[in-house]
Order: sequence, then structure tokens, then C-alpha cells
Amino acid sequence: MEDRSTRAPLVGRAAELEQAVAAIAAVRDGAGRVLVVSGDPGIGKTALLDAIADEARAAGLAVLAGRATEHETDVPLGLAIDALDGELDRLDDAPRAALAADLGDVLPSLAPPGARTGGGRPGPAPAAAARRFHVHRALRDVLEQLAGRHGTVVVLDDLHWADEGSLQWVTHLLRRPPRTPALLVLALRPAPRPLARLLDALRNGVPGAHLELRPLPDEDAAALLRDVDVDAGDRPAIVREAGGNPLFLQELARVGAADDRLPPTILAAVELEVSALDPAARALLEGAAVAGDPFDVELAAATAGLGVGAADDALDAIAAADLVRPEPQRPTLLRFRHPLVRRAVYDAMAPGARRTAHGRAVTALTARGVGAAGLAHHVERVARVGDADAAATLVAAARASAGRAPATSARHLGSALALLPGAPPQERADLLAEQASALSATGRHGEARAALLEALELLPPALVERRVRITAALCSVDHVRARHEDALTRLRSELAALPEDVPEELRALGRFALATSCVYLPDEEGLEAWAGRAAPALREVDPATALCDDALVLIARRWRGRTDGLETLRAAVLERLAALDPAIRRSRSDVLVYLGQAEALAERNVEALRLVDEGLATLAAGGDDAALVPLSQLRVQALLALGDARRGREAVALAEDAARLQEADYGIAYALAARAELCRLDGDREDVERAAAEWPALAGRIGDIGLARTAQVTFALVQTVDDPERRAERLAAIAGARFERLEPEFATTRVLPFHVRALLASGRRPAAEAAAALLAERAAALALPGGRAAAALVRAEIALDGSAPDASAALRLAEEAAAGAAERGFGELRFHADLVAARALALAGERDAAVGRLRAAADRATAVAAWALRDAAASELRRLGARLPAALRVAGERGELTEREEQVAELVAAGRSNKEVAKLLFLSPKTVEHTLSRVYAKLGVRSRTELAATRPALARSAAGVRG
Repeated sequence: MEDRSTRAPLVGRAAELEQAVAAIAAVRDGAGRVLVVSGDPGIGKTALLDAIADEARAAGLAVLAGRATEHETDVPLGLAIDALDGELDRLDDAPRAALAADLGDVLPSLAPPGARTGGGRPGPAPAAAARRFHVHRALRDVLEQLAGRHGTVVVLDDLHWADEGSLQWVTHLLRRPPRTPALLVLALRPAPRPLARLLDALRNGVPGAHLELRPLPDEDAAALLRDVDVDAGDRPAIVREAGGNPLFLQELARVGAADDRLPPTILAAVELEVSALDPAARALLEGAAVAGDPFDVELAAATAGLGVGAADDALDAIAAADLVRPEPQRPTLLRFRHPLVRRAVYDAMAPGARRTAHGRAVTALTARGVGAAGLAHHVERVARVGDADAAATLVAAARASAGRAPATSARHLGSALALLPGAPPQERADLLAEQASALSATGRHGEARAALLEALELLPPALVERRVRITAALCSVDHVRARHEDALTRLRSELAALPEDVPEELRALGRFALATSCVYLPDEEGLEAWAGRAAPALREVDPATALCDDALVLIARRWRGRTDGLETLRAAVLERLAALDPAIRRSRSDVLVYLGQAEALAERNVEALRLVDEGLATLAAGGDDAALVPLSQLRVQALLALGDARRGREAVALAEDAARLQEADYGIAYALAARAELCRLDGDREDVERAAAEWPALAGRIGDIGLARTAQVTFALVQTVDDPERRAERLAAIAGARFERLEPEFATTRVLPFHVRALLASGRRPAAEAAAALLAERAAALALPGGRAAAALVRAEIALDGSAPDASAALRLAEEAAAGAAERGFGELRFHADLVAARALALAGERDAAVGRLRAAADRATAVAAWALRDAAASELRRLGARLPAALRVAGERGELTEREEQVAELVAAGRSNKEVAKLLFLSPKTVEHTLSRVYAKLGVRSRTELAATRPALARSAAGVRG
């Protein structure tokens, strides 16, 4: 941040600054806040950020600042580097060493000796989304370690120029904010995509506000000119031409007295200043505009073609004209007075001169030993078609940035391909396949698919192995886009065209890809037909893929209810996994995906979690992008089955982050469904409303081929419909036309039980009995304890329904259900079995036994933060007239509120109205009201005043702000 005396005064932004001061006060009291500042170039974003930083320092908060720059859009995580790298010397050696293990390839100051590139930027990182996700969390740890005693303000400017990796990091921070008190202040131009991404993340993260800076009213604009040496007669015209833009005002005023031709735009204003320079000074300024902002004077001189003496004189001239200024944080560098000044200089250059300057920059940087990543920005702007050396540089830069910035990698590869239109088909196809991998990593699956299709067209039939592998990659992209039928059709066509003498291992890879396509559909018969047909040929040459094929056999057998010899087969598969070479096991996380899915289908959720956690740990160290989303989903699936809301909520958050990081609609749909389903456990309906709001657009992108996910999301949303009749009708639609497309375990342990309950609640007992019979039939076919327990439970509920309940039969069936659920750890299923058993016991006159059963169930629910289940047990205890334990009457500890409830509680305690809370959290007032009622119940308070008394620091802060 520059010295205050050099800044323009902050005029006309009192309301925005007031909101910032309130946010700073909240951070001082231990909360987290976000401000997104958007506005046109020159509208005053940076001036407001400077004022916010001053207020933060005055309040005793540490301030970290970073700014994205246009010339560093290729630098992976450049914004994080700018904000954090220069601050790390404040840390002791021990925490720096710990951070270096995670961020040595990201932050230059943490890089081991000799590992930095010539340009001072980090070297290549593993090309995995999981690695990027791990880096995001590690960077958040850095923020926490740099936090001041009272909290931190992180000011990030010009996010519209940020590289893709930096934007992903920022959105991660919004959804997973620092665990220390922090205010994130993010400024950018209103570019649709970056701004929309930030606001979407803001809606689901910490409380915050979007400050849209509008043009200043004429009176405020005129106030900015009071101390400027401009003729009084020119002032109205300057105010009119500037259109309320403070920077335009300053720049127009700067030249307004010197020229009676009032410039209509900022570009003209800057050109008037530049035109007064001598040729050498102008050349240095143009060289600096090409070199970047901030810039190294020697590089700018070399780019301009100036010698050392001429450059020194020219530097004095452009500094005297106040076109450039020293960079406060880096004394060896200079920067333009404003980024728009640099842009104006760069855009005004003749195309040929600009190209020549970029060429000189390449020569100078090469002489310094800068690597391909540092050269690529300039090479792209100077290379000519057919330049093989330039193409090689771009390919090397692409590979260096693949892990941290796949979007940059994809662009460099695209530029290289454009330079080599006549390259041999095989070479071009390989580059296209590499580009497709980078595009997929950024979520641009449609472009990745087009690149792979082009690669496939280039390869002659004789190159069988490459064709099969590219076809398999194409199928993976189609699966991510939920185009499973397309993938299956293409695979069959490619396999049918294979020559007779093709190696059996290659044919086996095709068969394995066919089997995996059947998993995605899902197609039980197809999976049974293809699973296991690849393993024999691959056991020696590709043991990991052979193991995946073995796992598909386990899945197919489970789906089809073929359990004879299944445990023996499972034991053999796990034995082969244990014997797998550790290096192969680390590099092939898909093995753990398929085996984890097989374990989950066998209702071995604890075992599935163990495999999944191993896979996620492997990915964090660098692994296959494709495994991140399915592993995250499997973890959620297992925790939901176990009824563990405490770990489930964090797992769902990670699964959603992973899916959004890769823009995998299928994975986002799953995360939305899981978030909504968590409402059954923790009672937070805000996630249900968010899923309902996002689902229509998502469903349109997934299409009918995504019926399994469609059913899951619909099922999750339907469960919270209050009207029993409507709930029954919608569940019937899922359990009817779409039932055969559902995963068997999901249908048996979750969909059909809720369908039976909905029918009972709407008074349709015969239909409920028919649905219960279908459930029993499916459960018997699967031959699993959870399915049998679910079937017994709904029969117990039917036994208690109506005017002549059968308590004895209900208790027997509920006990059977509870035992089956406990056998495989189905926490929610066991809880409902205990509730039904308690009702049966009470009906049979065994009140004490019923109370004991309910209290035990409530204790288990409390242990896993399943507040909705705990509240259901408390309601049953009240109905029996039993005294509630203290843990059921008052939650007492802040940790027992959900994240959203905590946010609402803080804002209400600080004196905000429901309407204000709704605006700050991007919620509906109805949702705020509903959430507040849950907060009251959990904390045992009855009013806003009593709630404020539980958070005295916030209440005092609110009073101070109001005063």
C-alpha cells in the first residue's frame, strides 16, 4: 500500500466505508467477513481498498495485500504469491519448514535451494486437481499463521486479471474461510464470469456484502477537483466528460489546462502525457509496458532496445512525468502510476513495434536463464507459424504449469498447435490429447472432447494402441458430462474395428472401459457381461487395471444379487490389493475408487472409508484428477450411511469443492443431493433451499442420461416437502419409473423406506404395504443386513399404524431392524429403529424401557451432531412426559450450532434485523426466521436479547457501531 499522502481523497464512498468498518469490528470480535468490491476501471476500487486497509490497521488488525496484474495471468497462483510470499519472513523457522513441505513448489521463498526458475517463480507441480485442492488448504493455513493478534484483513485487488489458479484459491477461501478472524476484501471489474463465481461462493460461505461502486454524483466529482490546478471554466466540462469516474477526473484534469481539446477518454489523456516525452523516454515506457507491471528497469531497457546510459536518462524523464513510481514492497522494481496507464501505453504501440519489443523480451529473459514458463507470455505474441522452437517453448511452459494452472497449460498447448499446422499427425494428436487433459482439469469438458475427437481423426487405424487410449480418455470426458450412452457406443465401435492380431492386453483395456461405462449408466446386465473379462490378460502387465476389473465383478455380483462365493472372491481381491506394488498403488487411485464402491455396496462403510481416505491422501500428494470427485463422493456416501452428520458435513463440503473445481456437473449434483439429505440429520434446511435453487439449471445440463443423479437430488428435496400427499406422489415417481436406474443400495435402504412412510402419512396403508413388499423383495435379492433391516423397519411402522396397532409385532420387527443396522453401522437406520421400538414399548406399557431407549438414541445422535435426530428423540421423550436431560434441553456450546446457524446467531446478536441478515447471507427472510428458531431451541433462549447475552462481545461491538 502506498503512502496516504500520494493518494486521491476518498470521496462519495461513505456508505461503503461504513460497511467495511462494521465488518472490521466483527473481525475484531472473532468473526469472519467478506466484502466484494466491483466497479468499472478508475471508479475508485483501489482508493476504497486503501481506506479499508487504513481502518484495519487502526483497529489493530494485520493487513495482507496482493494485486493481480494483466501480464501475470500465466503465473499459477500469482495473486497468492503477491499477497503472501513477501510476508513469510515474519514466521519462525519451524512453521516455515512445515509450510515448505506443502508449498515449496508454489511460493518462491519456500522453494528449496536451486529449485526456483530463472524468473523467481516456482517450478512445475504435479498435474492433479487434488494437488491444487491441497495447495488451497495449505495457503489458507499460511493466512492463519500470518494473522495478527486481533485478526487479519486480506486485500486482493484486480481479480479480473487473476490467473485461474488464483481464482480457484479465492473461491476456496470464500467457501472455506480461514479459521482465525479474517476480513477478505476482493476487488475486481464487473467481468461477468469472475464476479459471478465470487458471488456464488460468497452466498455459501461467511457473511459478506457486495459493494457495487457506482459513478460519483456531480457534486462529489466536483469536490475532487477543488484542490486541482484547473481553470474554473474547464471544471464543468471535466466533470461531465469524466462521467463520475474519479480516475478519469484526475487524468482529464491533469491535461485539461494544457490543451483546449478536452480528451474524451482516459486513453487520450494518457497519450497527451506520453507525447511530451523524448523518443528514448517513450521507448523505455513502451518497453516497460511490454515487460509487465511492476517492471524491472533493466528488462524494460532491453525490451526497448536502449543502452544503460540512455535508459537511466529516460527513467528520470518518465519518473519526473509521474508516469511511473517506485514499488513500495519491492524496491528494485517500479510500477506504472495506475494499471490503466500501462494499458494505454501498450495499446497505443504500433503492432510491429509491440511485436519487436516482445521479441527483445524473449532474448533478454533467455539470457537471464528464465525458463519456458517465464518466456511463454512473450513467445505467444511474437512467434510465427512454423516456428518449431517457439512451439517447443510453449509446450514446455504448458507442462510446467499443468499442475497449478491447467487453464494456462491448455492455452499454451493451443498456441503451440496453432504454430504447427503441418506437424506429423501422431505428434499433433499427442499434443491434442495433452491439451484435452488440461482442459478437463479446468472443467472445460466440451473443449476437451473436441480436442480428443480431432486427435482420434488424425490417428490412422494402424496406431491401435494410441487410438484405444484416446478413445478411453474420450469416454472418461463423456462420463463426466453424463453422456454415458455416447461413451458406450464409441467404445463398441472402436473395439469392433480392432484387427484380429491386436495384442490381447489392448483388447482387454477396451473391455474394461466398456465395463466402467456400464457402472456409470448404471447397466446391471451390461456390467455383469463385461466385468472380469479384462483381468486375466492384464494380471501380469497391468495389475492395477486388473484389480479394478476384479472390483467391477464384485459390484456386478452385488447389483445382481449373486452372493454365492462372493466373500471368497472379495478376500482374494483384497489380498491382491495388499500385494500390489506400493508405487503402483499410489499412482492408481482408481483402484481405490472401484474397491471402495464395492465395499460400500456390501454395506462395509467403515472399510470403504479406509480405502477412500487412503486414496484422498495419495491425491493430495499428486495423482490422477479423475479419481478426486468419485473418491470424495464415496466418502460422503459412507458417512451418510453411518449417520455421521459431524464428519458428513465436512465431507460434503469437500466433495462439492472438488466437483466445482473440475466443473463436473455430475459431481455437483451428487454434492447438492448429499447436502440436502444432511437436512434429515442436522435439520438445516438452508442447504435444501440452495439445492432446489441450483438444481433446475444443473438438471438441464445433465439431461435424462443422468437419471440416477436426478433421482438422488429429487429424493433429497422431496423429503422436506411438508405436505404428506405431495411427498408420497413425488417419492412414488422416483420409486416407479426411475427405480430400475437407481443404485440398488440407495433404492433399498433410502428411497423405498421413505416412500412407505410417505404413503402411511398420507393415509394410504394398502399402497404402503405393497411398497414394503417390494422393498422386502429387493432386500432379499441383495442379501445384505442393511436392506433387511430397512424392510423390517417399515413393516414395524406399518404394524403401529392405524386404529389397532400391534405393539408386539412392531417391537419384534424394530429389534430386528436395530440389530441389522448395528451390524453394519447404519446410524440413521438404527436411530429410527430405536424410535419405533420405543413407541412399541410405550404402547405395551413399558414406559421406563421406552425412555431409556430414546435417551440412548439421543446420545448417539448428539455424538455425531445429528441434531434433527436428537430433536426427534427429545420430542418423543416429551410425549411420554419424561424429564429431558440437560444436553437435550440446551445445546450450550457454540460448536453444536451448524455453520449457518452460527452466522445467523452472530448477526442477530450484533443487532441485525432478519431482513438485514437475509441480505448479508444471500438468504430469504423465511430461511433466516427458520434458522433463528433452531438457534433459539439449541441455545435454550427465547428472544434476541437473550441471544445477544450469549455473545456479549458482539453485542458491545454492535452498540459501538450504532453509537
